[in-house]
Amino acid sequence: MNKEKYILQKIKLKNLSETESNLVLDYHERRFRLINPKDPPRSRGLLKRDLLDEDPYWERSEWYVWNSSRTLVLGYARATSVLPHSPEYDQNKNTLYATFSVDKEYRRFGIGKMLLTRLFEKAVEFDKKSLLTWTVELAGREFAKYLGIGIIAQEGAENRLYMDQVDWNLMQEWNNNGPIDASGAVIESFIDVPERDLETYTAFFTEVLNLVPKGEEEWEANITPEVRRDLEMRMKKKGYIWHTKLTREKNGDISGMTEIQYNPDNSHLANQELTGVSPKYRRRGLGKWLKANMLLFVKDEYPEIKYIVTGNAHENAPMLSINTRMGFKPYLNWTSYKISREEMDQFLG
Repeated sequence: MNKEKYILQKIKLKNLSETESNLVLDYHERRFRLINPKDPPRSRGLLKRDLLDEDPYWERSEWYVWNSSRTLVLGYARATSVLPHSPEYDQNKNTLYATFSVDKEYRRFGIGKMLLTRLFEKAVEFDKKSLLTWTVELAGREFAKYLGIGIIAQEGAENRLYMDQVDWNLMQEWNNNGPIDASGAVIESFIDVPERDLETYTAFFTEVLNLVPKGEEEWEANITPEVRRDLEMRMKKKGYIWHTKLTREKNGDISGMTEIQYNPDNSHLANQELTGVSPKYRRRGLGKWLKANMLLFVKDEYPEIKYIVTGNAHENAPMLSINTRMGFKPYLNWTSYKISREEMDQFLG
């Protein structure tokens, strides 16, 4: 086999025929089963909605590699770049965020280098200073070592908490002690951010998100009220229910928050998203209280959920400590790589 027999095509899923669209979905399902062999199958409808979703603040380019008869997808690459009208443009304009993969049966035939070359060309076209990519597979780490370019920007893991292994007495204890340890604070809950809190909450969310350890990655969030409302709309369109709990102090300040996202189409799991506490309100057990309160809520509201999924950088010791005590365990290790413009230029010749 050689790369001349492959068809590399830049496409959007919405522009494909039904047959081609199904072949693309087949590829992503094979990828999922390779990485998560023991998991229940994902909802195909949800997978398609996720792939069709478009962020109005980010440009996304996607490439698929087909066999010569266009009856099988062999590889995939995606590149995202912040658009000039985005509130996050100044902070993130120098990086191209990318991912790529190759079907297990078609590796070592040059497809990975073909896709990486296209990603590098995109980064140069957009005048980026670096490209950030990541992998959860040993094969991906070996490929990075083989190429000999880039640095490890950060390492972490997808962690899982199985509901039948939770120490519910401990969670109830954390929840009961919360209002005692954080005297004067109360927990509030919402799905959409109340209009009265929108500016304050998005500023708080941006603050705590930017406190998450980044390693050598270069990114910075700026979640404005407009960005949040767009996110809420798009999540609803895909069928997600986005639950948020926050702690409010006597003086009205928002001091901490945690959130989960649940989709009935994948009813066996929920995604634990950001948890954060303002630096000036730390050391009062707010993180423990919020996480325990949310977990107890999930148990009662969604008894069908089998496990909670979250992601943590290895260097995020405070959150890892809470998660470990809750019962979260590593499931998949991930590694992100940062490749400089100089390395990309040299690779492209």
